[in-house]
Amino acid sequence: MMDWTDLFSPEHVERAAARDRPLLLTCPPGAADLALLTLARPGPALTLDARLSASSDALLVDLVRGTLTQIAPASQFHTGVSTVHRDDALAIATAYGNPDVAIASAMGAPHADLTLDKALSAVPDGTELRILHADLLDPDILWAIRGHAQDGRPTVLTSRPWAAPALLKRDAAMFGTAQHLELPAAITPAQARAAGRTDAEIDWMLARTRAARAPYAELARLAASTADLDTAWNAARDRRAASTGSALTIARQLAPWGARLLLAIAAGARPYPAVPNVTPPRVAGALRALQRADLIYQPAARQWALADPFLAAALTENPPPR
Repeated sequence: MMDWTDLFSPEHVERAAARDRPLLLTCPPGAADLALLTLARPGPALTLDARLSASSDALLVDLVRGTLTQIAPASQFHTGVSTVHRDDALAIATAYGNPDVAIASAMGAPHADLTLDKALSAVPDGTELRILHADLLDPDILWAIRGHAQDGRPTVLTSRPWAAPALLKRDAAMFGTAQHLELPAAITPAQARAAGRTDAEIDWMLARTRAARAPYAELARLAASTADLDTAWNAARDRRAASTGSALTIARQLAPWGARLLLAIAAGARPYPAVPNVTPPRVAGALRALQRADLIYQPAARQWALADPFLAAALTENPPPR
């Protein structure tokens, strides 16, 4: 049966396991989550998605909420609302000094007395900080993350391949600090055969996943427990149902009509006619933004597809409200 580690060479896995520096994973379209699942260390983790929290204030809110989830598990923190359990009060005060500062930030109003450096220092020891799409973050944020990592805190960042040079250049925060692993995009014939299926089934899987490593491996893993590939495909699609809302939110943040573009591309339609009242240059700009956010990519010239084929299926077969 194909395992997650079949996506990567033994060198990838060994270097990721033995690292003593922050790890920068450059991933092909739609593969960041799977790369983290495969190569990140086991144990507690705090994952932040820069597509949803690229600004310092938004990142601070998500960081504090994630930290409080670990150190104050009996409490609840949402935008504008908080419920602090008495058993958690001491842990919050110990981590932040002034618990009111942390609580205000977790409620969506970053407190002026809470800096990003202070919020990072409150992350529990042994918790791996994982930043998806780190290339979208401001340089000042990356320098703060570097300081966190240099304190010996386990840290993993993901980015798209074209962004790696900017993240690793001489005057960038990760220069001389991060260990860089670039993950290949396409599945090899040997890896495709590792799924243990007939040639016809493998051809079907390659076609449905566009021969991309991450979705092919996920489909192969699910297919190992069933003789029916359609059942495996539907299971992968259903896993993405919870992600459709966040994907559309990201698309709307990038452009007012971003969600319409995403839904059109997911359905295999051309993007420009999907927003007829928007000028072509603005549509082109929105498409580039969606591509940078790893929501879509170009399999060929003048063609667009969702980076995650299972998300495309979830959006088209069970479309959420726009």
